[in-house]
Amino acid sequence: MKKIERQLLHLFLFFFLFLNAGCREDRGTPAIKQDKMVEILTDIHLTQAIVEQEILPKDTKKGNIFERHQVTEELFDSAVVWYATNMDIFEKVYVEVIANLEQKKKELEEEK
Repeated sequence: MKKIERQLLHLFLFFFLFLNAGCREDRGTPAIKQDKMVEILTDIHLTQAIVEQEILPKDTKKGNIFERHQVTEELFDSAVVWYATNMDIFEKVYVEVIANLEQKKKELEEEK
């Protein structure tokens, strides 16, 4: 299985783990808006894929991603909890994340 396919599989597994956490009523607004959450998650998954391909060192931290997006790890964690309790919205976020990753993959393949 190619590494990018494995990454997409991990992404789907991550999504379904949160899906199994159960859906609850909306409890306000998320700590991070949907568009920004899509950007952050896309960057996290891209970074994980690059680390797995040994292009970046294994000790590469998500902190750089959070800093680039001007959020703290605590704020991100709070947002993940909120989205996990609002699965219909989290599903939409991950549909966009997957679309972003597939677009990046297509762009890389076209460069070859």
